[in-house]
Amino acid sequence: FNPVVNVSGHDVLIQRSEIGNNRRTSDLDSHGINDGSGSYNLWILDNEIYNNNGDAFQGCHGCVADPPHHIYIGRNRLHDDRENAVDLKTIHDVVVSENVMSGYSASATSSGDAMVVGSNGFDAASNMGPRRIWVLHNQFQSSTRAIRIEGSEDVWVVGNVMTDVRSGLQIDNKPHRRIVVAANTFRQVGSGLTAWGCQPTDLRVIGNILDVVSGPHIGLIDCAGEAVALHHNLFTGAGFAVRVDGIEHVTLASLEATSFASDNHVAEAPLDTSAELAGVYAEFELAGGRPIGVHAVQDTATRHAPY
Repeated sequence: FNPVVNVSGHDVLIQRSEIGNNRRTSDLDSHGINDGSGSYNLWILDNEIYNNNGDAFQGCHGCVADPPHHIYIGRNRLHDDRENAVDLKTIHDVVVSENVMSGYSASATSSGDAMVVGSNGFDAASNMGPRRIWVLHNQFQSSTRAIRIEGSEDVWVVGNVMTDVRSGLQIDNKPHRRIVVAANTFRQVGSGLTAWGCQPTDLRVIGNILDVVSGPHIGLIDCAGEAVALHHNLFTGAGFAVRVDGIEHVTLASLEATSFASDNHVAEAPLDTSAELAGVYAEFELAGGRPIGVHAVQDTATRHAPY
């Protein structure tokens, strides 16, 4: 795939580098960094990666025999690649944290997702797909979609801010195990959280702020209620709409009457400033006794082991 950096070893640090402009007419899939089969203990920190024909970071296509594992991607500026900022295919034990990802639009081989988890799908029998993925405190900006989860096992999306994107987070109609979406802020998005079909065995949507949403706040129309937990979320902006288990709820009372939802709230006016958002976080902490992110993660039924 002609990446600028191809990692095949272990205990590797890539830090404070500028990696970009890997544009080849003979290769539409040339990446900034490619993480290859058998690699582990890779740290990618404080870099700027941009304008590559493929992804800023990809790992790893077809690596079912020896997937790369224990990867930390943190505090990078990833932008304006032809495909994605981060594309996780078959790879295990990954933290993607405090990155800024922006400038992703549709191309011949991409739907315009800033980040993709499981773009080859997930199959436990063949070991295909991503496992134990943490997406923490990133900023997603000015893209068609912030995050798309295609197929996965144990994905945590926590504390991210998605703004000025057409779609916040989409879950595709492929096999999934647990997905937790907690303490994220969706601002100026066309739709918040959606799923095409619904195959997660356990989908928890907890403590999020869905603000200035023109489409549905949450669209899980094919998800059975017993597979979903939906609580402590704040909905504001355009008309309230949450679709789960074949029913569209257009009032908070209707949603709260279900077995899978509790302690959600609706605010009529959008939150226009950072100060107003900070006020919401402070009010939540005062009422719950814990910061919003801690509340959301600790309220899940099963805790993930430390990284």
